Amino acid sequence: MADSFEIKTLEGRLIAGHYRLIRLLGEGGFGGVFHGQLEVFDEGVRDVAVKVTKEPIPDRETARERFSEFLLLARTYDAIRDSSARQYIVPVLDLGIDRQAGDR
Repeated sequence: MADSFEIKTLEGRLIAGHYRLIRLLGEGGFGGVFHGQLEVFDEGVRDVAVKVTKEPIPDRETARERFSEFLLLARTYDAIRDSSARQYIVPVLDLGIDRQAGDR
């Protein structure tokens, strides 16, 4: 059940094999956003924002439906060539389901 899941419990965890969730920045009805680090060979190489859902996502089709706006944002960002416009858009680098984080 979504209400019983405490998203803050994910702090410090490595999810999707390479994103360390450092600190919960904020939480809402959909989930939470963490300050994270992209890790390569156990070394933090890049600061990232990681959004994690509160509700489990059972399969790829459900993930595709729930994250359709993020997919659109990723495609839009890639298509924008004007660097002055890109500075106002956060690039989406990755999407997925982490089975070890409870299908989130």
